[in-house]
Amino acid sequence: MIHRALPDAVRCVARFAPRGLVALMASVGVCGLLLTTGCYTYQMQAPSDLTAGQNVQIRVNNVGRVALTADLGDDVATFDGKVVSVTDSLLGVSVTHIDYLDGSSTGFPGGTVMLSRNSITSVSTKTFSQSKTTVTAIGLVAAIVAIIVVLHATGFGDSGPGSKNTGENPPTQIQ
Repeated sequence: MIHRALPDAVRCVARFAPRGLVALMASVGVCGLLLTTGCYTYQMQAPSDLTAGQNVQIRVNNVGRVALTADLGDDVATFDGKVVSVTDSLLGVSVTHIDYLDGSSTGFPGGTVMLSRNSITSVSTKTFSQSKTTVTAIGLVAAIVAIIVVLHATGFGDSGPGSKNTGENPPTQIQ
């Protein structure tokens, strides 16, 4: 009995829910997904201030490129990852993403590299940006409102099954 009830309920909602409502619910779902991922920014930081567990982006110099060739390939420009160890002379990072000098990039399955501090040009930590997320949220809400206005202005959301507008002329009164 339950096997028939769910498809019947879905058909009922599809028949009687206005298309505008379905579009609105889909838009809210997409916005929720985008907002939960958030917006991040990178803040410059001294390698000595890093702690294990931080998400970082590291830009390497020529010494670093040569040292990383065996582990990450030729011509590494920057790589992202999570700090696994910090010593006075070395930084251990579990690599997740690599950008190369030629502009190409690739994901990386999380192999750990040890890099001497004299191989590093700069280190940036990845932090959540409340201001960027707020601006994104406002932009998404404005886009949803614009889509709904356009749908209603063109009549797209008003003539679906189950809506009040049947496409017929209303009855006229004779006086």
